Amino acid sequence: YGRVQVRSSNFNQTNSSTASWINTGAFVAADPGTDSGTITINSAIINNSASNSLSLVAHAGITINANIDTIGSFSASTSSGAITINNSRVYVRGTQSYSSPVEISGTVMMSTVYVSGNYQAVTFSSTINASASASNPTLEIYGNTTFSGNVGATKAIGALTVNGDTSLAASVTTTGTQRYNNPFNSWGGATTISAPVTLTTTNSNVTFFGTVNSSSSTPQNLTAALGTGTLVFGDSTADTVGATNRLGNISITGNLDLNAALSNTGTISVSGTSDLGANVTSTSTQTYTGNSTISTPVTLTTTASDVTFGGTLASASSTAHALTVSIGAGTL
Repeated sequence: YGRVQVRSSNFNQTNSSTASWINTGAFVAADPGTDSGTITINSAIINNSASNSLSLVAHAGITINANIDTIGSFSASTSSGAITINNSRVYVRGTQSYSSPVEISGTVMMSTVYVSGNYQAVTFSSTINASASASNPTLEIYGNTTFSGNVGATKAIGALTVNGDTSLAASVTTTGTQRYNNPFNSWGGATTISAPVTLTTTNSNVTFFGTVNSSSSTPQNLTAALGTGTLVFGDSTADTVGATNRLGNISITGNLDLNAALSNTGTISVSGTSDLGANVTSTSTQTYTGNSTISTPVTLTTTASDVTFGGTLASASSTAHALTVSIGAGTL
């Protein structure tokens, strides 16, 4: 077969039975962008040829109600309307790209293949939200993921898990947990922040395993609004925050569980409890408002700025841990 095109211009295009293209060209559902066509996937699409890509392009919206499995790359875009994914899996051996707003319901999984130490890319060029009728949908991604638009700003999604490297250029709001890690890299992974970012949950944790850095030498602020939840950095001495490109100010409404050395941030403030299991270096003040524990020998360093503990301060267990403070003209 050659290239297959299904055009969705001034009519709706729906597949109702399993569609399988084997050794075909690219499958394209195309819309010229001037009419009201939509694309609805109601039954599985399978593409068994590595040389093929699968692209869905519509004017007024794309709805995916069934699994998509393709060896080539996958992309979806609309001229207006959203890409709606309902309780389905998109499994792609190549890259995935979503150029328009995405809405999800149920449990949505997006998977790529882990090859030679890396996942393939999953790129969101616009926003992600829960569908209007959805209740706390979950999104799990296996891929090196780029978020260019806000997640959950209009309607929060439930939980978000990224298994792979993450690039954050926008804020993320969930009712449940957020987790950024790479299970094939000793649960490490690399997160880069390319704009001021706010991570919001409803009394749930946000966890980073691996490294966290600004994307360039320009420091980017990180704000976490977690209620009674905890911002967790790292689970091993190999995990670091700001070691390559430092973060700007870190502001946490919630708790802090620090297991990764935090380097050269601006200010750091924590409204809740803090468990300090790694060194902290900042160019400005450090404020730990709630009770604090130290779970390993820790050094707190500032550039002539204060370090403030607003609650109790103790070792995390019966084993005493040393606290070293190097703050120049600052005050403890």
